Amino acid sequence: MELPVRTRKNSAASATKMRQQQQQAPRATILVLPRELRDQIYGYLLSHEYIKMPPYHTRPAAARGRQSEANRRDMSAAHTYRLHVNILAVNKQINKEAAEELLLRNTFVVVSWEWEGLGDFLNKFDIPIITDNQKAVAKFKMHALRLHLKHPQRRGSVQSLLMLHSDLGVICRTIRYLNATQDASGVFVFKLKDEFRGEDESGFCFLPIADTRDTVFRTRIQFNRVKADSKQELAIKKIKLLETFEHLRIARQNLTVHGIEGGNEESILRKTVDDLMNMAGPPLLWLRLLAWDLLSIMLGLMAAANKLCRDGEYGRALEHYKAIYSGPAADSIILAEGLVFVADRSDVGPPVVMALRALLDAVTAAGWLYLREPHLESVSQSKAAEEYGHRITAMISTFSNRQEILGYPDDELMACWLGDTPYWHFCIVIGFIQGEFDLDFLVNRLEELHDTFPNNAHVAHDLLEATNLQDDDTFDALASREHLVELFSVRALPPQTFFFQIPEHHEFPTNYAGWYDGEQYEAAMAAFNEHLVRARKTT
Repeated sequence: MELPVRTRKNSAASATKMRQQQQQAPRATILVLPRELRDQIYGYLLSHEYIKMPPYHTRPAAARGRQSEANRRDMSAAHTYRLHVNILAVNKQINKEAAEELLLRNTFVVVSWEWEGLGDFLNKFDIPIITDNQKAVAKFKMHALRLHLKHPQRRGSVQSLLMLHSDLGVICRTIRYLNATQDASGVFVFKLKDEFRGEDESGFCFLPIADTRDTVFRTRIQFNRVKADSKQELAIKKIKLLETFEHLRIARQNLTVHGIEGGNEESILRKTVDDLMNMAGPPLLWLRLLAWDLLSIMLGLMAAANKLCRDGEYGRALEHYKAIYSGPAADSIILAEGLVFVADRSDVGPPVVMALRALLDAVTAAGWLYLREPHLESVSQSKAAEEYGHRITAMISTFSNRQEILGYPDDELMACWLGDTPYWHFCIVIGFIQGEFDLDFLVNRLEELHDTFPNNAHVAHDLLEATNLQDDDTFDALASREHLVELFSVRALPPQTFFFQIPEHHEFPTNYAGWYDGEQYEAAMAAFNEHLVRARKTT
């Protein structure tokens, strides 16, 4: 049997047939629309204004995708903006039009770092990003600039993420939060109250927290792709892109800016860059602004944690609460016990007291969540939170004007109950579970709380259960009480959420950048130089 012989196709005929098929194929439907309508469609698909998604953990399970807790990193922020970039692959014309609209409506930034601790910290919270897929970020070339962060003493592999320029403020806040530790601090200035100034009428005092010779943060800004029709427009756009970094003025930072070649040395852009680099790590930083900044950040984390708690995401909520009281804020200046004396006599007092009060809410919320857990370590972890809370309340009590700052009444007992009710309620319950006091003491304290706050459902529930225990003949006062947790509101009711409200007579400071106060800087520097001269004379 003779096998058929394969013959080579006529290549010219094949090409002709393919062209005919392409000519007969309908055009992409979108191309029949006017260009104005096409641009609107591109905008809905590619603009961050329309495709922003809620944080990863709040989405339904079906919307979370395959990347999740299975990865080493919790993908809590993955795909905050779901850009429908598939439209770029339809054909060349649509690619050209859609790419123009993509860059017109969005300004992309690549953030990279060589510091494993920073990456872990960023990942704990809902930082709005486009993607942190390393291959995707490496392939993307349409970013306007790159922000690279480096810590000389804490190395790690280079990690990066892609985000929008409009969200860079979140990164700056995070860096400031991490920088607010004693090992990353510099010379801080605070202003004494009038009655404590003595001979120095300026009132400026200086606090060298640590050795300021070593640079902690090395920050590099590299411009990449900024589209403009003229050099003047290009300079204006770059200045606009740099404005956000004014809020990255922190202690001991070395900042450099690259990609501004070709400009006149006297140009506005050059001056902006020089000012930004010179003041990235100012010689003096305001302790008051640091305290307000930390208070603002903690309240933001607290609000996010409370929402997670209400949504039933108790694990994520606990991570947020712990980040408030066991993260950088816990090691920061506001918890340095030696500074309480300083804060009580200066302009630092109000934000420090309020920050301590916000910390107390975070400790209390975390303690309750620990106590909800069924494992054996939950009681000991709750006890550790209670002890931390005792430290905070002791520090608050040292401030002579704490009731005025917090807006509490003059009556000391009423102010105590009003200000710290969630914490004292927690202490009473955990103390009873641990066997530190008897059932009668528990009932008496709960009755006092209930009389003061009759509408608190959790206090009412615990009072009812405690009185029932008094009537229970089988209750053994000497036996272990950990099994009694099931009776109390911590497990019987949804968890409580607490949020400290800043009293109306306080306002967040405005017109400042980072921890730098431009209005008082010259006067403070003059006082600081005099301080150095006096110090040299005494030595």
